[in-house]
Formats: sequence, C-alpha cells, structure tokens
Amino acid sequence: MAEHSGNSGKPEGGERSITAGLRSLFAMPPYPEGNRDRLIDAMKGAGILLVVFGHAVLAHDPRFRDNPLFIFVFSFTMPLFFFLSGWVLPRSLNRPAAAYLGRQLRRLVVPFFAWHAVYYAVRGSYASESLAGSYIELLHAPAVGLWFLWVLFLASGILFLAIRGMRKAGWEKWEDAAVILAVFAVRLIRTDWLAVPEVQHHLIFYAAGFLVSKYRFALSPSWNRLPIVAAILFPLLAPFWRQNELPRFYPWLVDFLGASGPARLIASIYKDLVAFCGIGMAAFILQAAARSRIQAALCRLGTLTLDIYVSHALFLTGFGRGWTLYLTSAGAGFVMSLALSLLLLRRFKPLRIVFLGLDR
Repeated sequence: MAEHSGNSGKPEGGERSITAGLRSLFAMPPYPEGNRDRLIDAMKGAGILLVVFGHAVLAHDPRFRDNPLFIFVFSFTMPLFFFLSGWVLPRSLNRPAAAYLGRQLRRLVVPFFAWHAVYYAVRGSYASESLAGSYIELLHAPAVGLWFLWVLFLASGILFLAIRGMRKAGWEKWEDAAVILAVFAVRLIRTDWLAVPEVQHHLIFYAAGFLVSKYRFALSPSWNRLPIVAAILFPLLAPFWRQNELPRFYPWLVDFLGASGPARLIASIYKDLVAFCGIGMAAFILQAAARSRIQAALCRLGTLTLDIYVSHALFLTGFGRGWTLYLTSAGAGFVMSLALSLLLLRRFKPLRIVFLGLDR
C-alpha cells in the first residue's frame, strides 16, 4: 500500500517561500559590472577578513602586541588598503577638485564622525566625558575612532591636489615628482593633531599604489617576480615588527651603529619594507587563486569592506580560548556587521548616506 503524503502542497511551498524570503533578505549586493580589477577587489576582501581577525586578537589578548597572529595581520593590512586606494586613484583624476573632495568627504568623513557617536553611546563614554569633548579629542587623536577613514581622506586629498595642480599647470610630466615631493613634505610636519603621524606613515603606500598602477604596463616582466620574492621575505621579516614601536632588533642596531640617525633610518625602512612585502605576498597568493571560487567570494566581499570595517568592533564576542576564541569572536564581528549593513543600513537611504557614505 502506498504511503499517504500529508506534507505535500502548501507546507512545502510555504517552507520554500520562507527560505526564498530569507535569502532575499540577506542577499549580497550584486558584483558591480564594468571593467573592474578583480585582483584589487579580492585583496580588499582578504584584507578586511584579516582586519576583523586581528581586532579579535586585540580584543581578547591583553598582550596582543606580542601575539604572532596580531603581528602578522597588522604589519601590512592597513598599508594594503592605502596601497589599493592609491591604485584606483587614476580613475578619479579627471574630476574637478571640488567634486572629488566633496565625494571623499561624503564617503569617508561623514561616516567617520557619525560612527564616533555610535561608539560613544555603546561604550558608555558619556559617563566620563561629554559628546562635544569626545569630538575634540577625536580631532586631536583620530585613532580613538575609525582612524582609517580620516587618514584616507587626508592622504587622498593631498595626492589628488598635487597631481591635479601639476596637470592644470600643464606640467603633467612632473606629476610623479610632485607625488614624491608631497610624501616628503608631509613628513616634515611636526604635530600629533589630526592624525598627522598616521598620514605620514601611510601616505607612502598610497603614493606607491598610484605609481605602480600608473606604470604597471610599462614595467619589465621581471617585476612579476616581485610578489614571489615578497612572499618569501615577509615571514622572515615580520616577526621583528612592533606596532607603534621600534623593531625588536633595534637594540642590536644601537649597539652596532650607536643611538644615531642611521639606526632610526634603518628601522623606518624596515617597517615600510615589511608592509610592502606583505602586500606583495597577498598579491602572489590571490593571483595563484585567480578564477577560483575563493577569489570570486573575496571579490564580492571586497565591495563591502567599509560595511564591515565601520561596525565589526561592536560585535567581537566569542567563546573558548586561543584560536577558538579568536575565530568565534572574528566570526561574530564579521557576520553581525554584515547583517547590520544588509538588513538595516543599506535598506534606508538616510542610513546609507550617514553611516556608509553611499549616495544612492
């Protein structure tokens, strides 16, 4: 005798409708059409995953500065984002200065200030400081907020104005010299206000991204081997890196060279070299994964880096110890920040404008 199927018809259709509704609700924005550089998007996607993981380590390890995972992530990830931003700068150089700077203001500075108020409320800072006072402190030390947005705004504005100024004056052939001069001129500024030290450090990566992008087709084939060399050098150099401090080998330099200029210069060059090697390593790995499902997923994620960056720190809670704690905490930060964006921030235009810097 045939069994009676009492679950056919409406219930199955209802389940499919619920599933379809949930998929629609959590649907990622479609990957933008056009002539996009998929390697750049994939590197951004990989970079934001590493940033979330690195912040999970920072949140749960009191000695995070000595944690090899933290060292691996932050020795190159933020320079990576500046390098990639400089890489795409040529696409914007035909815009009027006012239009470009206005767009950067909306995309970066408005979310920078808006999210500060959110973190101020969530972290209970009002118990010890007024909101106005916290904004004054933010300008003095933007690192207390989403410093990347502020520093990227300044870095992009400096180089855009330097290049546009040369082109407007008819001196386009000297624009590379203007870029290099701008990098060194900013390093002469002596103040801690407005995150100037962070601009000084990261502007070199923004400028390098612009110059490599501009000349990538003219570079000799031997340049294609540089990512391989970088991938080899990075794990050898990175263990000596320290955030906001001199490298671990600095005392040896002082013993050999004395506490003088050469020791400091070598330490500064080392820190930049580590970051460039990390960037090259990321390019090498993701080039090897070209046209794979992993790269496709990272490309999609690379279009949502700002969504994840601005709010993931609100959700870094996990369980377990060591790797388990870091992974569960990073997973929560990643999933919840993405859910917040897809379910709320991207669905309402005022929220898109204020918190994500989107104007459509």
